[in-house]
Amino acid sequence: KASPFLYQYEIRTGNIVEDETATILLRRLLDSAILQSCHDVFTAFDESLMFREGGSERLKLQHNFKGVFHNVSSILDCVQCQQCKLHGKMTMLGYGTALKILFLREELIASSLSRNEIVAFINTIAKMSESIKEVRELTAMYWAGQIRSKETTGLPMAAPSSSKTLLGSNELVDAAVGAAAELGRAGLISTEREAELVSLSFSKDANLMILAKHYGTDLDKFLLHSKSIGTLAEDSGEPDAIVVGSGLAGLSATLNILDRGGKVIVIEKEHRLGGNSNKASSGINACCPTNGTDDFVEAFRNDTIRSAGDAAQLPLINTLIENSGAAVEWLRDRVGVDLSLVAQLGGHVFKRTHRPKNGMVGAEVI
Repeated sequence: KASPFLYQYEIRTGNIVEDETATILLRRLLDSAILQSCHDVFTAFDESLMFREGGSERLKLQHNFKGVFHNVSSILDCVQCQQCKLHGKMTMLGYGTALKILFLREELIASSLSRNEIVAFINTIAKMSESIKEVRELTAMYWAGQIRSKETTGLPMAAPSSSKTLLGSNELVDAAVGAAAELGRAGLISTEREAELVSLSFSKDANLMILAKHYGTDLDKFLLHSKSIGTLAEDSGEPDAIVVGSGLAGLSATLNILDRGGKVIVIEKEHRLGGNSNKASSGINACCPTNGTDDFVEAFRNDTIRSAGDAAQLPLINTLIENSGAAVEWLRDRVGVDLSLVAQLGGHVFKRTHRPKNGMVGAEVI
């Protein structure tokens, strides 16, 4: 509906080269075969059927519709992370612009859209396109892992109830229940033990949720590490470690202990896992010359000492610097965190801040 207007829209930021590039890319998108093939889908939706009630009832419905939309946007004002707030606000403005285009008469579109609305609109389209693309990629990765697990263990594959990745609490519960059910069907746990694991799953037991996240598709390891969880656990002795805090440091320590067959109790004062690490937005600093940068350890050490000033503690700084590369590699290889982007932030003379392509690093890691 807005294609004619967007095709002729003049992008003007002051950088002639970037403006021309953006214009060409926008027109390429509007001319793409994929967009043209969706014509029947676009025309099948008749927005004129909305708000058809007459008189004051129609105005009341429109007012309530706008009010609910604005309430969702105002909730974002409570978000502490400024970068998260910016992304959220831009996405909501993008949705609002889409609705605005939908309900405007075509001849009014050009005079009714601001530059900020157009930027937010295109950005929201890009984010949704990336999400749709990644659903297919993540689904393929999940089933590839299931097939490898079956080939190496001989245990049946635990089929998920959906193709979502195991990130949200409901998905973790689903993974834990699915694993318990498969172990029960295979005769590897008793009926009573299966019932206990299902009960712990529904109560979102913190230890079981961590197991579901990292071992939900690896049934033999799930069976091994779940033996210390619950009242029917095979070994009711004391844990090998008690980890206080479920941030990045706490979960990393916990996972390392679990990988070595140990038993861990994780204590978290908040209602969800992640601690302050959930709020991290910039990235993880590490010296990884293999990423194609000219960075080297001594430069990282000097930058850190200079930033710390009088508070610098050389033994701690040396530990941070010398182990930073291995830490990032461990997050990539063991946990599967996407840290493919490397940026240069304030205080650094080289690019060494590792971050994911999509989303905030804290949410991605946890």
